[in-house]
Amino acid sequence: MDQQKRQQIINKMDRALADKFGDEFNDLRRDESLQSAGLDSVDILDTIAILEKISGVYFERDELIEIDTLDELYDLVLKKVN
Repeated sequence: MDQQKRQQIINKMDRALADKFGDEFNDLRRDESLQSAGLDSVDILDTIAILEKISGVYFERDELIEIDTLDELYDLVLKKVN
């Protein structure tokens, strides 16, 4: 995937999550644990559902077990979009 396409997907994910979480999203560091950033399990599930919907990819449970940060989740989306 070229860099421009990758950035378009990231921007789309950012906008969708910013719409969902509002100002809280701006405070979220992508390399920080989702839970330590203050997202509870419902927020995390909402995040996954949003990313599945906008990207058209779906995650298996075993793929998500190792996900800890937003960066890791974005990387998984980008890998599956290829």
